[in-house]
Amino acid sequence: MLKYKKAQIGYTLNWGVALIIIFIILFLFVIIALLFINHSNLVNFFEPKNSLIEFQNKHLISKSEISLSEIKEVRSMDKDSFDSYHSKIINLIKLEND
Repeated sequence: MLKYKKAQIGYTLNWGVALIIIFIILFLFVIIALLFINHSNLVNFFEPKNSLIEFQNKHLISKSEISLSEIKEVRSMDKDSFDSYHSKIINLIKLEND
């Protein structure tokens, strides 16, 4: 009877250790996957291009407010003008954050 109890305890401990190891491995895979996912690429994939909403969502401008005249100006821009305006604003935000 004593041998049976020891065997049963050993069997239970082995399964417990195995489950803990499996959960640790799964947790590591999740962390590695999150490190390699580039969130900005996912956002760019699902949002429309060349719009003010995409511009605001992409860079989360909280400190710099865009005035009404700038909004009207952005709406009337073509793609090249918008891209140059976009890069200037990004550089200003980078300078402001540094």
